[in-house]
Amino acid sequence: MPAYLQGVKLVDLRNSELDLPEDKKSAEKVKALMYETGEFKFKPGKKMYVNFYDEGRRPPYWFTWCRYSETNNYRDLYEWKQQWGYSPVNRDNDPFWPEPVPPNPDGHYVVGDVILVKVPLVNHLKRVLEERAISNLGARAKLKQFNATMRQSGASLPPDMIEQMMGGLPEKGKFEEGTIPAF
Repeated sequence: MPAYLQGVKLVDLRNSELDLPEDKKSAEKVKALMYETGEFKFKPGKKMYVNFYDEGRRPPYWFTWCRYSETNNYRDLYEWKQQWGYSPVNRDNDPFWPEPVPPNPDGHYVVGDVILVKVPLVNHLKRVLEERAISNLGARAKLKQFNATMRQSGASLPPDMIEQMMGGLPEKGKFEEGTIPAF
């Protein structure tokens, strides 16, 4: 188990080839045992990790870890489900496996007080854009307030300098149609 969850790699079981016996009956038993225990064996060179840069292998989900604690009645997971549509990754329904983490009896991947969750990639990108727009609006407001204060003292900034300080980022809702800004 890695020291930090950031070190956990997700294996894409859709594009990986399991090392199974030739006999079909035995292969099914071995495959079921691998899924149950979370101990997968792959053919040499056939283990594929989740890759968001390869369009052919990009999963339709974004994965992250969410706080999952009985002491707060699993409130964080519930809020994420309601707000953004997150759901726990389950060994029986999802062909993704966090490499060193075995599933719990419910089939979820839990490490300490966090659980692996997924959300449709589109929802994640919308959330990132909304958070970026809110952050930019706050930065613009502070610069405008700073400029107003400077203007009162007789030393205001030219508008093009404010845009340069903001990095030329567009305001909320001003992204070009059909493009997603780099993260």
